[in-house]
Amino acid sequence: MNMALHQVLPEQEENPFVSFNSAGEGKSRLYDEIWDFTALAQPKREVRFTGVDLTHRHNIQRLTAQYMQHKIAQSSANHFTVHALARFKDKLWGIAKHWGKSDYSLLSHDWEWRDCKASLKGKYGIETLKAFAGIINALHDLGVTSRHTTEREMVVLKHVEKTEQQHVAFPPAMHAHWLTAAVEIVEKYHPYRQEISTCMMEYTRQMLAIYDQHLVESGTTDFTHDEQVKTSARCCRAARKIEAGSSVPGLKCDSDATFVSRLVMASFMVVGLFSGARKTELVSMNPKSYQIKDGIPVLMGLTSKGNEGQPITAVWQTHPIAKQALELAYDATQYARELHKVILSRHRAKGRIDEDRYQRAMVELGAAFIPAALRNTAFDGQLRTSYHLSSIDKSFNAERYFQPATADDVREFDLLNPSRAGELEVGGYSTKFSPHDMRRSFAVFLVRNKLGNLLTIKHQFKHKNLSMSGWYANNAELARMEGIMLDGELTAMFDEAMEDVAVDALDEVYNESSHLSGVEGERIAKSKEEALRRGETILLSRSELRALVRSGDKSIVMLPTGSYCTNPTCERLCSISQFHTESKPCEHEIITDRGARIKAREHRSLVESFREMNAMEDYALSSILEGERQKILYLEQTLTQHNIDFEPFKDEIKAVMA
Repeated sequence: MNMALHQVLPEQEENPFVSFNSAGEGKSRLYDEIWDFTALAQPKREVRFTGVDLTHRHNIQRLTAQYMQHKIAQSSANHFTVHALARFKDKLWGIAKHWGKSDYSLLSHDWEWRDCKASLKGKYGIETLKAFAGIINALHDLGVTSRHTTEREMVVLKHVEKTEQQHVAFPPAMHAHWLTAAVEIVEKYHPYRQEISTCMMEYTRQMLAIYDQHLVESGTTDFTHDEQVKTSARCCRAARKIEAGSSVPGLKCDSDATFVSRLVMASFMVVGLFSGARKTELVSMNPKSYQIKDGIPVLMGLTSKGNEGQPITAVWQTHPIAKQALELAYDATQYARELHKVILSRHRAKGRIDEDRYQRAMVELGAAFIPAALRNTAFDGQLRTSYHLSSIDKSFNAERYFQPATADDVREFDLLNPSRAGELEVGGYSTKFSPHDMRRSFAVFLVRNKLGNLLTIKHQFKHKNLSMSGWYANNAELARMEGIMLDGELTAMFDEAMEDVAVDALDEVYNESSHLSGVEGERIAKSKEEALRRGETILLSRSELRALVRSGDKSIVMLPTGSYCTNPTCERLCSISQFHTESKPCEHEIITDRGARIKAREHRSLVESFREMNAMEDYALSSILEGERQKILYLEQTLTQHNIDFEPFKDEIKAVMA
């Protein structure tokens, strides 16, 4: 046995405790199939070894325990995350089941390392192989092996046909349909939320009475086929009677709580789509989570990301509809909450569950998003392993929230999700959904609709002074708020969304626009002409453009007027005023055909404004009129360069200041 393992397994104790309850008493031992960490109050509470082959289980359990001790020693607060522990175990088993060995000290030998890599070749995707590299290096740090590797060495073993697929980002039009459909459900049923729970409680009471009667009459809980048919018919009649006496539109009562589950699903999506929070953070919320701080609606929830698995309170800015969504989900499932609490109390009184599990379950039941179905739980008096909402993606019905995809939707979907190009077809629906897709769509929606960029979002959530006050209406208030933060994962999503926007802009400049104006635009146009005369390619692929953006060789920002600026450190406010006040044109401005069409609308608007003001013949307005006249004439130069028709402006100022 490796000497490092003796630190975990003292010779006098071959099967020590690895987890403890809140009273400090041993809970799970090293060689138990399941390690129970409920007392830690982390989102993940168990590490399961049931799927690990018996040949390798003890070795992997010892290494997992050693890894846990190592993480505890590294932590200033003696913490570790159960999720990281489970992930470590999974990756050890992922290697062992193909390598055929679990004595990782053997990897110190070059021939064994070659055999191990050969066994993994073609079995996994890039991200999994990167994780394996991390595991090997962790074993090196533990002193188990002298082998150290790199991600580059591992990713060459990838499955040639296995591509890593990112979470979906839905195009803006699809995202808008999604938001609208979910909000409509919440707004429609919010007034009926308590009546829904009352009806479901009455249905459950009658269902239990029917089954109790069968038990009294037959002396058994088993049903013959005929008895099952008759009992189901009685339950259906009871449900129809309750539904008929209710004012809830479309109410349906059944033991699977299909109707209520749909409402909970819609509520979950509304809160997620208007916050960008993770699933584990969303399921910690209830109606009290919604608050108004300095006039800003926010959500208070628990997050353990980046805090060694220990839950801490975090805050997300949101929309007032989130309050209705939380109230609908919480109040409509109150019947299930009460029944689950009764069952938990019974099991606790009989000593079938310990205090830690009982308290954890009670905390979970205090959330808005809990399972609405009672089959195999309340009806049979069984406990659930978790009372948090689960299997969200399985209950998602795309046709309920989306319109059939248009050609524009498909094109945008493929651009946003290159690893999933071709999955969405015209007239079809996305077959992929997970709570994480809401987070990525949230980031893309904000960036694509110019509701903010990474800088403003980062400042909003971290309370730094905001230098771009025009992006958010409540920046001043947000800067005074405390406790709001942006997690790194969401930041990465904003990075990706902004990168996509930059690539789209450069694609328009280099590949789509027939004419370019502006000082930088004319330089690019001239460069393209010279390259064409030399017989060189003048088109840049999206992958080439993306590489230029990532390397920092290309930078581009869309201005409010439709022009582009290629100077990442520019502090000028180009062309955003009513006047053309700059004596020297910006050297970094690019105007494409699309931007010129925007300027054509601006030209028409300025002409109308000039003529309305000029009709007053007020000499006090002469300076303003002169500024507008100069801007109009400047815009006409751009329109001429892009072959856009316009009515030449020849008006004179009627009143001139003396």
